[in-house]
Amino acid sequence: MTRASAVLFALLSAVAVPLVHADEDPAAAFLVAFDPESAADSSNACSCDSRCDRSCGDGEPCWVFRGGAIILQRSAPDSTNLVAGPTSATLIDAADVGLEWEPGFDLVAKRSLNQQGRSIEARFFLIDSGDAVSTVGTPVSIVGFQGILNSAVFGVTNHDAIADYSALLRNFELNINQQVRDCWTWSLGFRYVNLEDELGVFQGTFFTHRVRTQNNLFGGQVGAESWLLSCGRLTLDATAKAGLYFDEATSDYSFRFPAIPLADTDLSAGRNQLSFVGEIGLVGTYRLTDRISLRGGYQLLWIEGVAIAPDQFAALAPAPGTMAIETDGGVFYHGVIAALEVNW
Repeated sequence: MTRASAVLFALLSAVAVPLVHADEDPAAAFLVAFDPESAADSSNACSCDSRCDRSCGDGEPCWVFRGGAIILQRSAPDSTNLVAGPTSATLIDAADVGLEWEPGFDLVAKRSLNQQGRSIEARFFLIDSGDAVSTVGTPVSIVGFQGILNSAVFGVTNHDAIADYSALLRNFELNINQQVRDCWTWSLGFRYVNLEDELGVFQGTFFTHRVRTQNNLFGGQVGAESWLLSCGRLTLDATAKAGLYFDEATSDYSFRFPAIPLADTDLSAGRNQLSFVGEIGLVGTYRLTDRISLRGGYQLLWIEGVAIAPDQFAALAPAPGTMAIETDGGVFYHGVIAALEVNW
């Protein structure tokens, strides 16, 4: 979260500093710096004026389509002892099996409904965080979990222990937008978020522990968008969304020990609860033609009150052969977005 805040602060500073230190009119200074061509023919281009009217009027675009890339990094999981050595010292911690920056795709379709600034918008994006792997190359005699097999001794030595972590995020939302005044637009809509986690711990071909969690979040959200600057061909938007969601969370655990098939274990648990999803963004748009624009910016997504795979190892007890589900987890995704926008 600290890294995400720093990135957002840097973006805001990059916009604010040229304006604060400009000797001439701040709006004109911003325009000269970012769009000299437009500055030549517009003395008051950096403003929030009638161009904020994005309604479907005579000759105005009624459809907007956006397609592009979204590159996000997910926050590291909380500290959990996954693999321990002979003295129960932690060899692999869940917090060390972090997910890297991963690309996904982002699609938006928007339709203006009237000349009073009302529109309907649908958005879908997907991030597949791939695999994060951590390996212990030294002999391991104890693979300990905070749970059903708490520090169980299998007597397996001289084989690497490997932790493999992956995640998948899907998002769909449908919003009604209404321009209320000047450059402000409010939105109300439905959002669905699917968050999947999978964490496996292996030691050679001797045994495998695997936990898979799935969260299906359904709910409503409110949002706001502010058109901060309009500088000829360049505009800068800030957006915020938040909502409460019904989360249908499940957790599945499997243990495989080929040498003793009777030790194989499959457990599952589930819970329904209320969760939270919030999002903020800062996006710039540069108009190439009347119909085509380039967009790029920053996005931060916060999901709270969900089941995360590493947290489940602490929920595999209190009794052998039983499993609870831990749904107090939270994750942050942050990064950059880039898209091509076409309207007519």
